[in-house]
Amino acid sequence: MPREILDLTKSLTRGINVKPENSLFADYLASAQDVKVCPFGLGYYDFTRSGYTVFGTWPNPQTLVSLNEIFALGTTTVFTANPSTWALTSASVVDTSGNPASPTAGGVWHTAMIGDLWVACNGNSMLISGADIITTDNAPNTVGTLKGRLLAGGMASFISSASADNINSLRVSHGDYSSFSLEENMLYYASADIMDFFHLLFGTFNKELLTQYFQNNEAGYLPMNWKGKIHCIKELGDGAVVYGESGIAFVKFEESPIALSRVDLASYGIAERGAVAGDIFEHCFIDENLKIRKITPDLKISEPLYDDYTTGFTDSIVGTFDPIERNYFFCDDVFGLVLSDSGLSLVTASYSSMFVHGGSLIKIASASASGVQKFTTGFFDMGSRDHKLVVGVRLGTTVESRVRLRYRDSSLVSISTSSWVTIDATGYAEFMISAIEFQIEVERTGSGTPSYTSLFVEYERNGKLGLSGRL
Repeated sequence: MPREILDLTKSLTRGINVKPENSLFADYLASAQDVKVCPFGLGYYDFTRSGYTVFGTWPNPQTLVSLNEIFALGTTTVFTANPSTWALTSASVVDTSGNPASPTAGGVWHTAMIGDLWVACNGNSMLISGADIITTDNAPNTVGTLKGRLLAGGMASFISSASADNINSLRVSHGDYSSFSLEENMLYYASADIMDFFHLLFGTFNKELLTQYFQNNEAGYLPMNWKGKIHCIKELGDGAVVYGESGIAFVKFEESPIALSRVDLASYGIAERGAVAGDIFEHCFIDENLKIRKITPDLKISEPLYDDYTTGFTDSIVGTFDPIERNYFFCDDVFGLVLSDSGLSLVTASYSSMFVHGGSLIKIASASASGVQKFTTGFFDMGSRDHKLVVGVRLGTTVESRVRLRYRDSSLVSISTSSWVTIDATGYAEFMISAIEFQIEVERTGSGTPSYTSLFVEYERNGKLGLSGRL
């Protein structure tokens, strides 16, 4: 029989896309580990951990880079990090009375920088910068910034009912809101000098001051048009996206009389507080149905990019972002996903924080990735339900690798697996396997910087009309 060639190179440029075991999908990979999906194929990415040593428990620590210092925010502790040695030094943390204290454990820390001041929230506690860092459980659920001003979301546990009554009396002449209850879906926008926020925080309610702030639209509240917590606030374009339990909205500052406007973007929410990553140019998030989506400054939310790969997460999700190569990472304490502009792959490391220092990306993780690059194609049948004889596989790569086949006659029978075959100097691995459906596994075995740029299968039709196996 004449030999034919099946080109599977496209799958290397598109990455993984989860499909059921009984599906055929030659245009995507079933798995790709510790590689980055690139326009030319699977490329090298440095997944090595760097920076300071991880402490506390997942999903912490997160990193806050202030004007003068680098802070590592742990589960119940705070350290400063020396960027020359990455040694950690315990920071002084006190309660609102000035007594030594620790923040209450929570989830992922969200941070907001306002000039030389910073605020951080983990869902249970808040940290406020100063000579001594102040911690209090009288805290919003999350914080963010918009045009250098503080936004705080989830205010129900932050303001006492007495203060809420006073605020209601101030809002009669402000905007369209005459009264409201402080719920978890309430967004607070602070004044430029942020003093109103601290009056509310420390219980020194100054009615005259807040009246001035509110009537001048310098500060106020904006309810979201959905129920449940505000999980995350992140700037995008000329505004900020407010991600919640059951909805997503976009807010931006306007001229009087409405200081902060809202546009509802989605009637679904995000999976949890850590399920967002990105910058002002683009966000990537995991929605409440565990679908990965993107949103751009034109406020268009993408259709789900991948099918259910996030169902493998068993602990809190932490989204991080590489602004240099523009890769998104979503990790739990076991494994992670990395999404490039070209596609999705897996990483055997759990990153809790990423930031740029000295022009380099610092990746905070308990351990580096395994360093074993490997991938598996989807099942393919060459467009025929007859038996085919796979003669060999040719791989375009820069490193020594080995290949093996998985094969079957249908999705109703068990999968057989060949022995590993090391590719020769031309990238070829010889097989003589007859079946109807095939899958290729590739694993790096040599040293060097790996890349995989092409993948071809050499086969004959009607290789055998009986049971699968080696001819």
